[in-house]
Amino acid sequence: MTMRITHGLLAACLAVSLAGCSDKKPPRQPKPAATQTTAYVAMARGKVEVQGGLLELKPLQPGRLTHLAVAEGDTVERGAELATLDDQSARTELKTHEAELVQAKARQKAAEQRLPPARQRAQQLQRAARQGAVDPQQATEAQQQVQQFESAQAIAKAGVEIARQHVALAKNRLAERVLHAPQAGTVVRVNATLGALVSPEDAKPLLVILPERPLQIRAELNESFVHRVKPGMTADVVLEAEPDQPPLKAQVTRLGDLFGSSQLDDGSQGHPNVRVVDCLLAFDQPPTLRIGQNVRVNFHE
Repeated sequence: MTMRITHGLLAACLAVSLAGCSDKKPPRQPKPAATQTTAYVAMARGKVEVQGGLLELKPLQPGRLTHLAVAEGDTVERGAELATLDDQSARTELKTHEAELVQAKARQKAAEQRLPPARQRAQQLQRAARQGAVDPQQATEAQQQVQQFESAQAIAKAGVEIARQHVALAKNRLAERVLHAPQAGTVVRVNATLGALVSPEDAKPLLVILPERPLQIRAELNESFVHRVKPGMTADVVLEAEPDQPPLKAQVTRLGDLFGSSQLDDGSQGHPNVRVVDCLLAFDQPPTLRIGQNVRVNFHE
């Protein structure tokens, strides 16, 4: 009897213990972190460019290239001398006009020297004629001579001014034989060598300079996205050649006013009727990029 009671108590305790274990909840598993996604409102293709574009420099006059002060890759300051054309004829022209100016000044001086005594003589003859001391015709002729000298003086003065203008023009033409950098930047292309004949009419510029100005993106926004993009919106810029790199941050600065055909279409899309609007974007931080790199622009609020 005692053994049956002992076994019963042990069974009861075991049941209670098992029931207690069954009430314990399993430990919670940590939830995976939520993936943050950015909702883009529009997308576009674009290219990297410099604000205002590249500087394409051509000579202002035709001539033979006698001096080239820069090479591709050189950095230049504003006003730096870049190239020089043969200037012998321009120097000869300047000397000729300088000699003409000296001659014109001599004529003017001679005319000025003749005028005071002529005026004095005319005044004296006029007084004498009023007093009846001389023939009035002499006084009239003296006054006419004064007028002739005054005209000669005016012509001489105009001649000096014309000669000065010729000298100034000759100096300008001589100065135009030297090509200077209009802005600071880097020489990225040289399209001539020493001794070559160059002209303003050449198809290619003599020099191309990348100016020291901020880079920007010129994107082509499809007409179906135009109403979604506004100035001030932010965007992610991804290089087409490096899609796995972190995107660059940019901001929309301007939307174009005209629709046009795509200039970035490589011809593989086969959509010649697609119309686009230029969209300009400024980088939040100055990037290390090259002009002309293709990019993808993803716009978001």
